[in-house]
Amino acid sequence: MEEDFEKAGGGYVAYKISKLFNVVSGSQPPIHNRYSEKRDGMVNTITGATTRNGINFYSYSEQSYNHELTISKDGEYAGTVFLQTEPFIVGGHCMGIFTNENYKTMSDESKIYIAALINKVRPMWSGNDRPSVQKSRLENLEIILPSRNGEIEFSHMEEYIKTLEAERIETLEAYLTVTGLKDYHLTEKDEQILDRFAKLNDTQSRAEQSRAEQSSIE
Repeated sequence: MEEDFEKAGGGYVAYKISKLFNVVSGSQPPIHNRYSEKRDGMVNTITGATTRNGINFYSYSEQSYNHELTISKDGEYAGTVFLQTEPFIVGGHCMGIFTNENYKTMSDESKIYIAALINKVRPMWSGNDRPSVQKSRLENLEIILPSRNGEIEFSHMEEYIKTLEAERIETLEAYLTVTGLKDYHLTEKDEQILDRFAKLNDTQSRAEQSRAEQSSIE
């Protein structure tokens, strides 16, 4: 796939996060609006937690977001990025990475690809004291994206992620067959976890390999 992309004139170009996204700082809901169980009318509240996709508790909110990225702001796991696929608000110790007006049609697959790139640079947020993601540094962070004719190639990112998803499914199905669990059916939650987020590092590794091969040719 990478070879075909490059033969068709594709390459990799650095883009600042601020070109594609608006970075928004979160704020913690008041204590009386934090619930451990979700009720009708509530949305997920994303904080700096790095379990359950960053969901810490649930809150009532007139405004919410969906199909956007969030990043843990400080602590041991500062810089961890998740794609949120349910209505949510951004709580404390967290920031939202929201597509700007020019990229509102960006697909979830492209966002997963970009999330992998941001997750890969987590060590840069370490400091002398407590790891922390600074809003201005995140906005100016450069990520390497597929590009052709001066435009970001979102279709290539989408194809890349879908190919990885298919590979994960094939591997899992083979495992289930060997272990005698071939009649097990994946739930939607299973597919979210196993087919997307488990492979985030693979995305960056393959992109790096492609760039390395391209550099060696040059």
